[in-house]
Amino acid sequence: MAYTYPEVKVEKQIGAGANATVAAACSATAANSAFINKSGLTSGVVINESGGSVTVAYYTASSFGGGAVVLKDSAGEAVSQTIGDDEALPLPAAAAGAAYIIPKLSSGTANLTFHFEQGS
Repeated sequence: MAYTYPEVKVEKQIGAGANATVAAACSATAANSAFINKSGLTSGVVINESGGSVTVAYYTASSFGGGAVVLKDSAGEAVSQTIGDDEALPLPAAAAGAAYIIPKLSSGTANLTFHFEQGS
């Protein structure tokens, strides 16, 4: 199912060759969550300072604005993580090879910070 991303969505263009920090508005629908281009950046952390715990399910796409699909690990399991308030966790390993990630919350909205680093 292809999503139509709102025009207010701005691609978080990071680009290869540098580290980057992105503030991302996230919601309970993939179509209303940040669409982050992290091409060339393989590792990172996600930081939650939203005031409460959040559960994030990760989606990916083949191109910016393309249809969001569930990101799965090598065992075929959907990739998600629960992040407590004022907590930083490593980005799930399955997200390392994804050029685009779309963080979708289990409920509500939150602003999360993603810090990415170029792979060595």
